Amino acid sequence: FYPEEISIITQYQQQNIPIMIISATMSFFVHAIAKQLTVDISIGINRQIKDNYYTRYIEGTPIAEGKIERLNQWKETNNINNIYIYFYADTLMTSIMLQADNATVINPDKQLAQISQMKNWKQQHWDLNK
Repeated sequence: FYPEEISIITQYQQQNIPIMIISATMSFFVHAIAKQLTVDISIGINRQIKDNYYTRYIEGTPIAEGKIERLNQWKETNNINNIYIYFYADTLMTSIMLQADNATVINPDKQLAQISQMKNWKQQHWDLNK
C-alpha cells in the first residue's frame, strides 16, 4: 500500500470520518483489501453465477455508473443523506465519481491529469518507494 494512503486512512479514522472503498473489482478482493487497511465499508462487483461457475456477466450496473449506484444504495440503506464526500481516484473510468465535495486524483495518466486541471481537482503523486 502507498504510505500516503495509510496516512490518509489513519487521519480520517482519528477524525471518525467513515471510509469506504468502492471498486469495479470483484467484491471478495475489495473486502480483503479493506480488511487489511482496516476500512469498514467496501463495495465491489459480483459476477453472475451459473452452474456453480462465474459467468462474464456482472450483477447490476458495471464500472463507474455502477459505483455511483452502489454508493447511493449504501447511503439509502444506511439512511445517510447530506454528507461531505472526499473522493480519491486513479483512473479516467472513476472520474465520474469525482463529482464529490472534495476530489483528488492519484497518479493520473495524461488524460485524467488534463481533466482534473480543467475541473480544479487536486492531484497527488504517490510513491511506493517512500
